[in-house]
Amino acid sequence: MDAAIAFAQLATRLKFEDLPQAAVDVTRKDILDTLGVALAGSAAEGMEGLVELAREWAGKPEASVIGHGFRAPSPEAALLNSYGAHGIEYDDAHDVAGGHPGCTVIPVAFAAAERRGGVSGKELIAAVALGVDMSCRIGLSKQESRWAGWSGTAVYGYFGATLAAARILGLDEEQTANALGIAYGQASGNFQHLVEHTMTKALEPGCAARGALFSALAAQRGLTGARRCLEGELGLFKVYYRGNYDPKQLTDELGQRFEIANLSFKPYPCCRLNHTFIDLALELSKQHQIRPEDIQEVVGYVDQEPHMEFHPVAEKQNPKTIAEAQFSIPYCVAVALIRGAVVLDDFTEAAIREPAVISLAHKVVPRLDASLHRQKSVAPARMEIVTVDATHSASIEHPYGHPDNPMTMESMVSKFRDCAAHAKRRLSEENLSHVVDMVANLEEVPDVAEVMRLVCA
Repeated sequence: MDAAIAFAQLATRLKFEDLPQAAVDVTRKDILDTLGVALAGSAAEGMEGLVELAREWAGKPEASVIGHGFRAPSPEAALLNSYGAHGIEYDDAHDVAGGHPGCTVIPVAFAAAERRGGVSGKELIAAVALGVDMSCRIGLSKQESRWAGWSGTAVYGYFGATLAAARILGLDEEQTANALGIAYGQASGNFQHLVEHTMTKALEPGCAARGALFSALAAQRGLTGARRCLEGELGLFKVYYRGNYDPKQLTDELGQRFEIANLSFKPYPCCRLNHTFIDLALELSKQHQIRPEDIQEVVGYVDQEPHMEFHPVAEKQNPKTIAEAQFSIPYCVAVALIRGAVVLDDFTEAAIREPAVISLAHKVVPRLDASLHRQKSVAPARMEIVTVDATHSASIEHPYGHPDNPMTMESMVSKFRDCAAHAKRRLSEENLSHVVDMVANLEEVPDVAEVMRLVCA
């Protein structure tokens, strides 16, 4: 039996009460985190153009567009909210599977819930846990390098978000299997945007979100899709990954273990691969009271060369755009050493050109340490800071925000509030507090559309 059928069966029979408590707890975190990041992302570069298109096309006002105060057809709302959730490099990540599942699954789940109406918090949690689990299991199954070309956030997102939408909309097993097949007919996404630092990095997951909701709605109306869309003769793993996958990872303990419990959350608004080095810079600076003007060199030990966050070195030391800065270890480390934090305001056109930061970034260099290599995870890191009178070093296995080094709920709430302060339209303090309380007690919420009403008021 194709794994797609197994996921379809699970989606129709899973009860909220079947979810492990750890999965429920992290799902609540992921929902709050994604809502917050989407609020900040409502002002992301490129968003205004997409909003203008949505307003121009108009259509049935089914679902809320976060940060912009209007409603749109649910697939378009899913696209816009997904774009915002991924557009500022601050959303969740699965450090082993690769990709950012929440930015597709959660906007789709909310859009489907607003369209349907009367969807409880328990149903939303179950749908999100299911969708994220499918996205992550596809990534865990793939045996090729995460940089082989396909973007997991987008490609896996089509499937996980479709499963979540199918659950919310009440599709039966056959309809859900067809919806996944329809999603496969659209699934795409590649990493060329990382090479050129273009806005399609956020747009591809947005297209996956829109395509996922369309897939579920089309299947609900009788359209069919390939039922063996994952493991068939020309299914996803054969066509996209040349058959190089581990089928056990797809369905082992399916319905018992949920990969959402293994998500990481970002304390810094930049590429996840930068985070270990930011952690080390902050630790060494604080521990040894290092003054930026005393630094002669900062060596970041990397697991492979060329390392995408260090290469080409001259460009990474002097980023020209916000996107380049978000994917630059030298820039992010320099910011951490000078400002003692890495926050949203460090990624503006003015901030990335600050002379003191760029000067220090030119002192941040890579050095190979092959012992740090991990086949499928964010690699551990080591750093040396050479000052005028000493050399300080430290290493780290898991960056802050990893399941083994987690952000506290208090930190997640602080991040949510900071993100909300950067939204296109500011929320009132009353609404902010209500959203935090509602998500913390989401199992008790009778209609999750109320959460979106508060977020979008």
